[in-house]
Amino acid sequence: MDDARKLWLVVEYAQSGKPLPADVAKWLVCGIKTYVFEGASLDICLGLTTGPGQRSAANRIRELVRDDFLRDAASFIHFDDVSAWTLAKRLKRSIDIFTETHPDITKLSCPPTSFSPAKCALFHALKFGDAPKSARQLYRILL
Repeated sequence: MDDARKLWLVVEYAQSGKPLPADVAKWLVCGIKTYVFEGASLDICLGLTTGPGQRSAANRIRELVRDDFLRDAASFIHFDDVSAWTLAKRLKRSIDIFTETHPDITKLSCPPTSFSPAKCALFHALKFGDAPKSARQLYRILL
């Protein structure tokens, strides 16, 4: 599991009050101990640093969470037995309609109460990052 994903899991589990999975807890404890005892930067100790031209941990986390919400949105429009490619095309159409119908929606802090679960998932996905530009990108996310 990517270290950026582990960091986001720490946030999710802390918010829920549930205990961390053992592998994530071990990663966090080892990173913090290294930080405390060796004095290295915490992002280095947790494996969150990137090299030139690589995406930052924060950007990776935003993309991971966006993709989770896109998969949630797809689950709400997956009402029949279709291929992942067909589902990706449907999701792309849904995203296009959503962004055309609600061009300034991401300025809101939370989705309107009138939104369906699928629209709520799209709202949250777009809060975490730009929508994928093609059905092919969505297909890769859905796999």
